[in-house]
Amino acid sequence: MSNPAPLAITTTPPDSFTSTPLTPPPSEEKGPRTLISQIFDGVRKCQRGQSLLSPWHQFPLQEDEYADLLAEVTKESDSFKGFWKHKLKYDYFPSTSTFLQTLASAKSLTSDFARQIDAYGSTSICFPDEYGLHDPDGSFGHKEAQYPGVIFEVSYSQKRRDLGRLADDYILGSDGNIRVVVGLDIEYQSKGKAKEASSKVAALSVWKPKITPGGDAEELTAHQEVVDLEFRDKDGIANSSLSAGISLRLDDFATTVLHPSPMSEPIFIPATTLTEFHVNAEKVESMIKENTGARLTLGKIVRKRRRQSTPVEELDEVKEKRFKEEEERAEKRVRKADKAWRQ
Repeated sequence: MSNPAPLAITTTPPDSFTSTPLTPPPSEEKGPRTLISQIFDGVRKCQRGQSLLSPWHQFPLQEDEYADLLAEVTKESDSFKGFWKHKLKYDYFPSTSTFLQTLASAKSLTSDFARQIDAYGSTSICFPDEYGLHDPDGSFGHKEAQYPGVIFEVSYSQKRRDLGRLADDYILGSDGNIRVVVGLDIEYQSKGKAKEASSKVAALSVWKPKITPGGDAEELTAHQEVVDLEFRDKDGIANSSLSAGISLRLDDFATTVLHPSPMSEPIFIPATTLTEFHVNAEKVESMIKENTGARLTLGKIVRKRRRQSTPVEELDEVKEKRFKEEEERAEKRVRKADKAWRQ
């Protein structure tokens, strides 16, 4: 069977066709599979950088054919589905049976991706195997990702030694889908220095996934890229270096499945900002400990009354009585049935 002749692809802007229906293609080219194949071939060429969908590509599709197209997309590879979802823009107009498709602009892709990033707080993360259950102090990630992309852990003296192990669990347990683990040591003590009671030194460390080629297989490790960078000194003064702080990229916030191409837009949190956050947190903690926070005080005329609860013994007696009644009813039914059977 010979291959059908390819459909001509036009680049008519969206507003030029809505009033005039398209001329239908020759009868031998009407098969939905042919159209879907042609659309998919164009998308694959765009993936390989061999062609551009600009400004618009236009295809005649009936509504059922459009539904078939979307169904076929779900059967493709993850890379194809990711490209379709994040790199393409398309519209369908039932009134003219027209399907439009073009490449999304880089700015549009970045904005759409950034809008999907959310703060997860300290939501528990459960990993398979030996990596267990962990509750990060803070996390940020894409709404469609299984795991957050960036994890924050705040370390005190008793937790300092666990930061490296936590980074291992987060990165290895997620198969590298957690892209960054940031450890903030707010009681940092430099090696070889005696700890000062009033010291306000704070330091940060950063781990990221690293894949190293091996003999039989590649090896995934949690690589520490930043080691104990002091962002606040013993007097509570922020590190004045312009490079001191947390350096992230937009694509750190989600698995690469959700952004097939790199998104290298920088996100930098300087030491001055980290120190400001730290100082504010200390003020809140001190206020709560000293019981000086704003609150409403009830007057003496207000009485507090707990809800009445049924004693455990009373509950047990009620359950036991109900159980006996049910047993008696069951016995009566058995005797009645047995009597009827004997007659």
